[in-house]
Amino acid sequence: MNRGVKLSGLVLLTGMCASCTSQLAMRSGTMNSTPNIAASQGVRLARVDLFSRGVGVFQYQGTVHGTQRETLSFRSGQINDVLASLVFQDTGGGNAGEVTFPAATPLSVTLRGFLLDINNNPSRRELLQQLRGVSVTLALKKPHDCKVTGRIIDLLHRGFYMPPLQPGSPVVRYNNGPAIMAGSGWYINVLSHAKLKQIALDNVQSIGINNRRLRESLDKALDALANQPNKHKRPMTLWFQGHGTRLVRFAYLLETPLWRMTYRLILPVPTKAVARATHSPIQAKAMLQGMAIVANQTDMNWNHVQLDIRGGEPLSFIEDLYQPLYMWRPVAPGPVGTNVTPQTYGQGIMPTPYAHKAMAGQAQVFSGSGGGLAIRAQPFNAIQARMAATMVPARQNQANMPFNPLQGVNAMASAGVVHPAFDYHVNNVTVPREQSAMVPVLVTAIKTQQLDFYTIGQASAHPFFAARITNDTHKFLPPGTLTVYTGSIYDGEFKLSDSPPGGHHVYTFAVDQSTTVRFKKSSQHTDLETAALHDAALNLKNLITIDNSYDVHNTASLPRTVLVRSSIGKDWKILSPASGVKLHNGFYQCTLAVKPATKTVLHIRQRQSQTQRIYLAGQNIAALRATLKIKDLPAIISTAIQRAIALLKIVQLRQQALNTTNMQIQQAQNDETRLRQNLQAMKKVSPVYDKIATQLAAIDAQLMALQHQLRTQQQRVNAAESAVNAYWSNTKIPSTRAK
Repeated sequence: MNRGVKLSGLVLLTGMCASCTSQLAMRSGTMNSTPNIAASQGVRLARVDLFSRGVGVFQYQGTVHGTQRETLSFRSGQINDVLASLVFQDTGGGNAGEVTFPAATPLSVTLRGFLLDINNNPSRRELLQQLRGVSVTLALKKPHDCKVTGRIIDLLHRGFYMPPLQPGSPVVRYNNGPAIMAGSGWYINVLSHAKLKQIALDNVQSIGINNRRLRESLDKALDALANQPNKHKRPMTLWFQGHGTRLVRFAYLLETPLWRMTYRLILPVPTKAVARATHSPIQAKAMLQGMAIVANQTDMNWNHVQLDIRGGEPLSFIEDLYQPLYMWRPVAPGPVGTNVTPQTYGQGIMPTPYAHKAMAGQAQVFSGSGGGLAIRAQPFNAIQARMAATMVPARQNQANMPFNPLQGVNAMASAGVVHPAFDYHVNNVTVPREQSAMVPVLVTAIKTQQLDFYTIGQASAHPFFAARITNDTHKFLPPGTLTVYTGSIYDGEFKLSDSPPGGHHVYTFAVDQSTTVRFKKSSQHTDLETAALHDAALNLKNLITIDNSYDVHNTASLPRTVLVRSSIGKDWKILSPASGVKLHNGFYQCTLAVKPATKTVLHIRQRQSQTQRIYLAGQNIAALRATLKIKDLPAIISTAIQRAIALLKIVQLRQQALNTTNMQIQQAQNDETRLRQNLQAMKKVSPVYDKIATQLAAIDAQLMALQHQLRTQQQRVNAAESAVNAYWSNTKIPSTRAK
């Protein structure tokens, strides 16, 4: 739904716009060749719709009598927008919608239509070639003040030769010998006084054309080249055909400068008496003034028009509809012996000033003598009589009827309804041509709370003056610059963002030098919340608590409400303050009321739950004993870990026995090797040999016994380790709260 604000008696602040360009000038008049057509007297610009996409719709309205015309003037670039968007309405049963405008002949086509073609930037030689047979006067450089008058026969390009130099002299030349080519150039053959003269083109200083028609044609071609279509305006005539006095409308779209919004926020002046009673800043409604800055970059005045500032964003583009398009056609020679005659047309073609009669007339289709179809245009007076007989009488108060672009236009097929995001409607707006205006479109009370805004971690210890604005105006507030006043005192500025009805934002606009927020101290500690044992892993849930304190000092004579904001990590919770804390987009904010000339402490406690996993399988006794030192570990989990330590002790003892046996085997093997080396060095028949052999046999028996003992001990170690692994696999303790 469009929301509008109607204001009367507006005071417009106008100023010259530096980039103003001529856009539109409206003219009315009569055509001497059409006595039944009178000029309009009451049609005027009645409404201007400005969109945020940089386009505007200009609507005209007024009364006409009989068949009348309206003549508008546009630049060539603007005609494309008008041709693409022009709509009409004739409320009295008339016929509207015929538009006549001069064709935009391409410059190249215009230049080729003159006797001398200067389209492709011809050189002097190329112009002279077009002047073959024309009488000209050539002023020569040498001899000085020599002029030759004659008719140009042709231009030719040839070389010029010089005789060779005389031997021994660089200056004197002699004619006996071959000529030397010195260069080439263009020459003009001129028939002057029955004599053929050849003149070097480089020796020609100026060329005078003696033919008056050629001179005038060249002047016209140069005028066409200088007066390009984009440099001048083009008239466009709108025709309204009918009988009697009736209301007509027409509208079109043009590119317009972007309109902008600017606001004034008038805060109430706080008093000490109210502050002492409430112990808080004033939270009354402030006054919001909205100004729209629009630019009238046209050649006409907006006199008491209806101005609509719309937030819709229609898609718009420019298509060159004004310039005619030509398609290339091949040239085919006619057959030899064929009698070719030009094609002639009947009365189906009418000149431009009277083309509206044929368009307005009704045509009858009848069969021609050749079996085809022919069209016969009825007289214009007969058409007027038939329209007068069938015309519906005009209703009263037609000026208050809504604009209907389908009425009176037979070619229109359908129309749509646009619902923009917002619509500010202002009556009785006057903006002089090529000037800008600041139009007050909104004056209303708005809910505003005055705050101090401080972000933890900012460089300054002083918070910002801020305003929490709640849009309770039931209107959409477009973005714009907002200037804050407290009473009549300027306080600061900020950029107002898009604010739909019911939305609220906090904006900062100045530094509060009477209030400071300083960091005091910080502490952090971790507490065990729950513990669980599953799949040989100890799952711990810890609570990390961070305490930060800030000194807030208010040296002013009025109370302050300080809004503190800080970033916060994921899954963190604010424990203190217990109320008034809001979390949004990775930030938390809380408010603190500070009395006048007092200092208070802001304590912020935040907590996060973190999960820790400790894999117990494979850990040694020392690591398990370190795990038992975790603070507030549940007793059931401590007992389970102690049982695991007892099993690991059995593994440790059996492993020690296994290691001892391995050492004994190693020692016996070393003794065996030493005795075998001694036997090899001694005689086999001797008492010593027999003694060593007896010792060697005893060591072999000992090795066999130790190896059997080693296998047994290894089995016992494996059994103890299997018992530990089975214990971890079978031990499952659910989540248990800490002590």
